[in-house]
Amino acid sequence: MGLFSDFFLARRLRKGPTLLLPYVPDPAAVLEVVRLHAPDARPYGDGLRVGGNVRLRGPIALAPGLAARAGIPAGW
Repeated sequence: MGLFSDFFLARRLRKGPTLLLPYVPDPAAVLEVVRLHAPDARPYGDGLRVGGNVRLRGPIALAPGLAARAGIPAGW
């Protein structure tokens, strides 16, 4: 991943709500949980689309440098 990609990804992680998990969850399980709140959720690219303007992205591998740029405390 290049420098600019890391910068934009770090900004995205700082900007919005972010769920950090210590593992990569099963995409089908994530979709099932999201559908409890939004039954119209569906897979879309590298994530899920929920409604018209809401998109959940991931999973994203969190390297130490990216975590530092995003302001995520060490150890996550």
